[in-house]
Amino acid sequence: MVQGQDPVRYMTVLFAPEDKRRSLFALYAFHLEIAKIRETVSEPTIGEIRLQWWQESLDGIKDGFSRDHPVYKELEQVADFSVLYPLLSEVITARRSDLYSDGINDFQALIDYVNSAGGALSEAAYIVSMAKASNPNNRRSARSSGAAWAMIGLLRAVCDETQSIPFMQTITDSDPTLKLCQDMYSAAENFYTQAMGAQPKTSPLLLNAVSSVYLRRLLKALKIKPQGSGKANQNTVTIAPISQLSLIWTMTKAALLKRY
Repeated sequence: MVQGQDPVRYMTVLFAPEDKRRSLFALYAFHLEIAKIRETVSEPTIGEIRLQWWQESLDGIKDGFSRDHPVYKELEQVADFSVLYPLLSEVITARRSDLYSDGINDFQALIDYVNSAGGALSEAAYIVSMAKASNPNNRRSARSSGAAWAMIGLLRAVCDETQSIPFMQTITDSDPTLKLCQDMYSAAENFYTQAMGAQPKTSPLLLNAVSSVYLRRLLKALKIKPQGSGKANQNTVTIAPISQLSLIWTMTKAALLKRY
């Protein structure tokens, strides 16, 4: 499931210690279940019901109840689930914005969204990777890593005008696309900078290495000077995904050099 639908995070798991991989795959499978709800429902009410089912599922795992769902059963096996519970609940809360055309109605709401939808997930992954050795500063760096990756994903979709993000309709209608792309780039870059402080390095933080590649490509495509001055390209901005070979090389190099 994760391999086919979230190849970048899948690759980061392969760099994790073997005894951590099952739990990381469980987290990312949960994320995919939540993320796909918007695309599989015909109206927000149905989406709300499905999100509530998952929230109740998290409650059930925390309280020791069981449900017959493959992802639920994998989450049940994750150690110290009570520590992860508030973070996974935060992901669900953030994803409610996906269901509505005005789900994100200004830029600060967008910052909050990526910080919760992507950031909380990466913070949970960091905790799983480090177990009780995690510390608050590194957890914040891990959160920033996930927020940067989430913002880059949205940025690529918004700037490629062939794609549509319904829950960002309010902000995309009110803000010229190229200016919005520049602002989103700056936000992603800021999150990335904040993410680079975590020690020790763990596999979820390999997202930083991939984010760095995309940020360089976006910088060139948008023609943004490093300090944010200059004009953006006046054409549709399309950033091709990183090939699997390049992805493997980027992560391998970062892991070997501890630059992530």
